[in-house]
Amino acid sequence: MDKFIHNPASWVAIAFLIFAYFTVRKLFPKLGSSLDSYSAKISKEIEEAKVLKAEAEQLLLTAQKKSAEAERTASEIVERAKFDAKLIADEAEKDIEREIDRKMKIAEEKIKNAESAAVEHVRNRAVEIAVNAATEILTKELQAEKTSEKLVEKSIRLISSNLS
Repeated sequence: MDKFIHNPASWVAIAFLIFAYFTVRKLFPKLGSSLDSYSAKISKEIEEAKVLKAEAEQLLLTAQKKSAEAERTASEIVERAKFDAKLIADEAEKDIEREIDRKMKIAEEKIKNAESAAVEHVRNRAVEIAVNAATEILTKELQAEKTSEKLVEKSIRLISSNLS
């Protein structure tokens, strides 16, 4: 025991253990609270992303309803044109057949254009919202440029595949 007390290495070891004890005692509570706040921040951002996704889904549903309504309207137009053509067919059958063909093509083209434009608009808006949200979140969270670029590209691919 006398060797232990007079040995400088023993005192260095004791001093190190005391230092390590107080360092751990002060460091771990701060580290834990820091991790808790970081976790809460990430949870909040995930909830915001869920809200944005729900809004995008609502926009897509609205566009689909408008598309269906446009198809119904076009169908009604076609039916009305057929009825009118039947009445006029007695007077001038050849002229009416050409008119029906022309109106059908115009109506179908309008339907195609309206449907494409609505779906494309909703898709572009949803992608824009998702990309903006992902970019904002990732640029705030990441400081390394290469890691940020990889995660943004991965998020964009993930969002694009979810929309398809």
